[in-house]
Amino acid sequence: MRAAAGPAPEVSPRPPRGRPLDRSATIRSHRTVLVAVRTETTLHRILDVLPVFAGDPRVELAFTVVPGSDFGGRLPAALDRLGTVHLPWSQAVRTRFNLALAASPNGPLHRLRAPLVLVPHGAGFNKRLAGGRRGSGDEPDASGLSARQLEHRGRVTAAAIGLAHPDQMTRLATACPKALPRARIIGDPCLDRMLAGVRWRERYRAAFGVRPGRRLTVVASTWGPRSLYGVLTDLPGRLLAELPYDDHRVALVLHPNVWARHGEWQIRHWLAGELAAGLVLLPPEEGWRAALVAADCVVADHGSLALYAAALDRPVLLTGTGDGEVVAGSPLTDLAALAPRLDPALPLRGQVEGVVADHKPGSLQRACDRAFSLVGGSTGALRTLLYGMLELSEPPGEAVPPAPPVPRPARETASALLVRARVTPGTVRLERFPVSVRELAPRDCEPPSDTPPSGTPVSWPPGGGGGAAARGRIWSPTRTAARTCVPRRTRRCC
Repeated sequence: MRAAAGPAPEVSPRPPRGRPLDRSATIRSHRTVLVAVRTETTLHRILDVLPVFAGDPRVELAFTVVPGSDFGGRLPAALDRLGTVHLPWSQAVRTRFNLALAASPNGPLHRLRAPLVLVPHGAGFNKRLAGGRRGSGDEPDASGLSARQLEHRGRVTAAAIGLAHPDQMTRLATACPKALPRARIIGDPCLDRMLAGVRWRERYRAAFGVRPGRRLTVVASTWGPRSLYGVLTDLPGRLLAELPYDDHRVALVLHPNVWARHGEWQIRHWLAGELAAGLVLLPPEEGWRAALVAADCVVADHGSLALYAAALDRPVLLTGTGDGEVVAGSPLTDLAALAPRLDPALPLRGQVEGVVADHKPGSLQRACDRAFSLVGGSTGALRTLLYGMLELSEPPGEAVPPAPPVPRPARETASALLVRARVTPGTVRLERFPVSVRELAPRDCEPPSDTPPSGTPVSWPPGGGGGAAARGRIWSPTRTAARTCVPRRTRRCC
């Protein structure tokens, strides 16, 4: 699907000369593009854009880290892992490029010697700008649309400003009128990648260890003290404690800023019990897109992943309100009015199973219709815009977004499981729960003192053996027994 991107911004008859090609270069590209990244979040978003240049030796890319962010400390190592050529900022601002790309308007981007294209680094512009000036209404400017970010000394820094939806044009006109002529509707390349991956959903599910009949619950948290993980730090552990181990997988997605601020070692240290219980902790760079595609339920806060899950038509349970952080009237506030809310004071199992059972396809579409446009056509719109600014002909063939790769998450197998059984005349139904998070289970799930009749043979799954009949899906806090066991193929219990 090809979509019009609108007229390209005005460019000089001949693009500015890029950085000099040294004599050791094997490929002498016609154009050079600088990718300016400020945080890991902006790096991941730019990587959704760069496939438009894939396979074209006429275009050479270099990277640089924009200084000034508290969350940029891990960027050099991330760029090294990608195998990129990245220049020191001091060298990048002295070198001419044909084009520069950035996914954040923050930082001294005015110093770059190239036409700058800005793309969003989330699902629209839903967060308030911290400390930003107020517009003509009562609300502060949205982060990413404010004149404080887009202008330097009264002049708009970017040659083109990519927006995901026409409604954002109206908001930009209020917040930074000078920037409106440079706005271009480009859709959302991140969403298009996930939609391209829908056909691989079963492969993604298998990678997460989700067998047929099993469900995947994804917990998605933005960053900061008002985020899901900041407020409900024990929520992943509670889900693991309440959802039967043989029927459910739980995956956790944390915003890249959480990883940048606290570090991988600290996060894993905090989550030691949950990881021992089988939590799938996804790294910030990749895997979360596939997880949203594979999910049966998404528990999220006021971050972008809630909107992406809704656009994929996944059942969504929202936590928190985002008060003080979300712009009133934004698509996220629409989603908050439509999606059911998780009550952390109540047992979680019934809420998760209920939102899956009660989900009506398309029930959250109204919020998505205000957040995304050119659905399926973002890659084509971006390619037309960027090649127009580079004054190069577009490569032959349709611009197709690449599906997210099949992830290879580190999956721990719970080493000790608590078996709870419900006994009815002639049957014993078992459910297993990880011991390492047992203390997070609600009190009414604790085994009572009485025990069922002994001597009943029960087939033990895991991954086969007794099948669904041995993994009873009925749980009642009455007439139960519990035993801690190390998983084996078959065993007699009760």
